[in-house]
Amino acid sequence: MKKPVITAFALAVCGGASGQESVKQLDSAQLAKDLSVRAEVGWQGKNVFRGKERSDEDGLFQTKVGVEYFVPGVSGLSTYASFYNADAIERSYGYGLRKAVGGAVVDAGYLRMTSPSAKFFSNAAQGFTQLRVEDEAYLGVILPKSFLQPALYVNYGFNLDQVVVEGSLYHDFKGVGPFKLDVTFRGFAGNLFANDARDDGSGAQNGYAYAGAGLDLSMPVGQGSVIGVGVNYAVNNDNLAATRNSQVWTGVFAKFKF
Repeated sequence: MKKPVITAFALAVCGGASGQESVKQLDSAQLAKDLSVRAEVGWQGKNVFRGKERSDEDGLFQTKVGVEYFVPGVSGLSTYASFYNADAIERSYGYGLRKAVGGAVVDAGYLRMTSPSAKFFSNAAQGFTQLRVEDEAYLGVILPKSFLQPALYVNYGFNLDQVVVEGSLYHDFKGVGPFKLDVTFRGFAGNLFANDARDDGSGAQNGYAYAGAGLDLSMPVGQGSVIGVGVNYAVNNDNLAATRNSQVWTGVFAKFKF
């Protein structure tokens, strides 16, 4: 339901950092140990971003790919790239750095969102602005996990002069019930404010708060792969009639870790 950040949080806990080891020549085995690759394919009933439905399509096929490299010789430091595609509605490219600091992880990066099919959607008519190209920078912190894994991100969008602050919570329950399913809970809440909401220099302002949650049921199907189904909910308090309603949608997915 949420793209990379979309993007940043989707790759937040890639396993197996060997950056704590001493600097040495990397052979192919060591390279594989320092490199984490994850992918996901799935179908979502709606395209919802930051609490708003952004497509009148009944369903969207989507793919996600993330690559993270843990830098040898620098404890807890990694660099990553991610790609997200939802049919021809939108594509996103993320690049960033993460650093473990105590029990937390600091995450900073750049996000480019594109809409290959697209036209400009005005706020008055559609309730949101979607451009052919949007650029954002972000800074976040993923806090130590107790029962829930909390995270907080701040995004700045250059095109709309927009600030987004979003917090999220995440938890996995492993091997639940007679079928030993994994149950994943996600919750998030955020606030968005744009100083140029139409990207036309007019200074049109728009802001709203939003929140949502998701619940996934999944099961392993081999080494590093899972399949699952999920249900999601999002709501916002924007006063624009086209997008102020709450949304409920379902999806199916398969995830792979290499």
